[in-house]
Amino acid sequence: MKALYLSLILCCLGVHSSSAVEKLIDKKVGKWWVGVWEDEFTKNKIAGIGNLVTDKAVPRAAIGPAQNDLSAKGKLVPAPLFKFYGSYPAGGEIGRKTTILGILVDGVSMTLKGETWKKDLIAAMLKGEKLVIRFQESSSKGPRIGTVSTSLDGFAECWAAIPKDLIDLKEASGINDTKNPPTPKRDTPLPKFKPPIAKNRTWTSSDGSKTFEGVLIAYKPNGGQVTIKRKTDGRDFKMRRDRLSTNDQSYIAAFIAATEVFSKQKN
Repeated sequence: MKALYLSLILCCLGVHSSSAVEKLIDKKVGKWWVGVWEDEFTKNKIAGIGNLVTDKAVPRAAIGPAQNDLSAKGKLVPAPLFKFYGSYPAGGEIGRKTTILGILVDGVSMTLKGETWKKDLIAAMLKGEKLVIRFQESSSKGPRIGTVSTSLDGFAECWAAIPKDLIDLKEASGINDTKNPPTPKRDTPLPKFKPPIAKNRTWTSSDGSKTFEGVLIAYKPNGGQVTIKRKTDGRDFKMRRDRLSTNDQSYIAAFIAATEVFSKQKN
C-alpha cells in the first residue's frame, strides 16, 4: 500500500518513477506523509507533503513547499502550492488544472489572496486540527467539484522535516534552482473571501470538566486573553486561552490568523 501511495504522490508532484531520482526523506506521522527527492544528475531537489488515505479513489492533496516540480530532465519548473489527485465523487479522475474555491482550518475560512496568504495558511495548519479544501476543475460536461477533508494530526511534524531551503511560500511560484531559474508564474486568480465571522460553539475547559456555549467576540493577538459571550445569559467572560481546551485554542489561533490575513488583503 505504501509503494502505491508513493507512486501516486510522486506522479502528483511531477516526479516520474523512471527518472533518476534518489529519495532522501521518507517519513509518515499521523495522517500525513513527507518526502524529499534529489535528481542524481542535476542535484536539484524537491519536497512534497500529503495527507494519507487508504482508498486511492478518495480526493487527496499534495503540497509542494517550494512550489516547483522536477522535469524529466531534472530541471525545476514552476508549480502551484496545492495539487489534487484521486477521483471526483461523481466519477472521473482529478486532473492538473484545478482551482481552489475555499480552504477551512478548524472551520475558519482562510483568505486566498495577498502576498502572505500562503504563509498565513501554513501557519494556521501547523496549529490546527482539521483541514477542508474545496476545488473545481472545468470539463466538457461542466465544472467538477472535489473536496479534501482530513485531520491535521502529524502535519506539523512532517512540515518540520522539510529542509528550510526547500520551502518558498511567496505569492509567485518559488524556484530553488539558482542555475536555470524559470520565469515565476502566479497561481490562477482565486475568489475573494469575506472576513471570518465567529459563530456560537461549545467551549471546553482545559481539564475537560466544564463546557458552555458562546461566541468569541474579542481577543488580544499578542496576548493570552480572549473574551467570549455566553449564550445562556449574554454575559461576557474574559479568560486566558490556556484555560480552554487544545481544540478551542486551535480554533482561536486559526480565527485570529484568518482575521489578520483579511485585514492585510483589505489594506
